[in-house]
Amino acid sequence: MIVHDARLLMVHEHDAYESWTLPGGGIEPGESADDAVRREVAEETGLRAVSARFLFEAPYPSGPTAVFEVSVADPAAALAAALDTRCRC
Repeated sequence: MIVHDARLLMVHEHDAYESWTLPGGGIEPGESADDAVRREVAEETGLRAVSARFLFEAPYPSGPTAVFEVSVADPAAALAAALDTRCRC
């Protein structure tokens, strides 16, 4: 979760159906959970994670998922990204 000024950054997905979700994904072979969080944040938002703190594990259709609190290098960029809801399809 990336939160700035009480706003939560979410990712707009266009797979089989359109949805909004938290940035995230799986851990690649040989990758630590911390490295995976940083990679997924960069891949899905273009932001650079400077810290990640494990919060909890929650059930998910594909299996348990870990939720992290993430701080990014430029919180203002995260806020601008959160306010930009234009489709980049």
